[in-house]
Amino acid sequence: MEVSIHRTIAPFVVLAVLGLCRCDCGDGTGDATPCNTVADCPAGWLCVEHVCVRPDAGTDGEGGTDADAAVETDADVPFEDGGACLSGLFCGSPPACCAVGDECIEGLCVPPCASGVRCGAALDRCCADGEVCLGEACVAPGDLCTDSFDCPEDFFCEPTLGRCLPQLDPLTCEVRRTPEPFDVLLEWSWTGSTAEPTYDQPIAAPIVVDLDGDLDPEVLVSCALRGDWQNAVLRALDGDDGTERWAVTDAAW
Repeated sequence: MEVSIHRTIAPFVVLAVLGLCRCDCGDGTGDATPCNTVADCPAGWLCVEHVCVRPDAGTDGEGGTDADAAVETDADVPFEDGGACLSGLFCGSPPACCAVGDECIEGLCVPPCASGVRCGAALDRCCADGEVCLGEACVAPGDLCTDSFDCPEDFFCEPTLGRCLPQLDPLTCEVRRTPEPFDVLLEWSWTGSTAEPTYDQPIAAPIVVDLDGDLDPEVLVSCALRGDWQNAVLRALDGDDGTERWAVTDAAW
C-alpha cells in the first residue's frame, strides 16, 4: 500500500535558492530575509520562494542571472510593464513568476488551499476540511480503528490517523501463492474406548477447545450406538495423541 498523505505547511518557510545569494538586509549577518512579495524586499531585489535575493547574485556583475533569464524568457506568466512580476513571487528552479494569488509550495506555483491539504502530482487539488490525500485523491477518513480488522472490507487502518481509509484500487502490491502438491499426514486417530465401547459412531463434527486452561486443547466428539443415533456418549480426547480423557456415559447428559 502507497499513501501518500500530503500535508502542506505554511508558505513562510525560508528556502535556499540554487545559484542565488541570500539577502543580509544590510546588517552584515548574511541571514536570509523572508518575503511574500517583492514589496517585502529591498529596492531592486526579488522575492524567490519566499526569500529576498539580489537579481545579480552569482554573476560577475556584467550579465544576467538564471533568475533574470527566467523572468525575461518565460512567456507563460504575467508581468507588469518593465519586466516586473505582477505577483512579486518567484518559485522553482530556475525561478518562475507565480500568478497573482498563487502560493509557492515545493517549488510549484499553486492556487491557495484553505484546508492546507493538497493532492495530486502537481499539488493542484485542494482537499476539503477533514479530508486527507490518499494516492492522488482526497478522501474523508472513516471510523476510528486500532488495526484493519476494525475496518470494513476493502479498507485498512491508517496507523498515524487511527482511522479507516479505503484500499488503493488497484492495490500496488499483492502476494499470490501458487499451491504446490502436498500429502496429508495422520497425526493420530481414535478407534475405540473401554468406556461404553459399543458407542463408536461419531455423529457430529468434533470441536477443539481447551477445557482446563492448560494451553493443551481437547477434542470433543459425540459417539452414538450403531443403529441408534438418538443415544450417544460424549468423549473428550487429548489433542496431542488422542488419548481419551473422560467420557459422559449418562444418557441424561
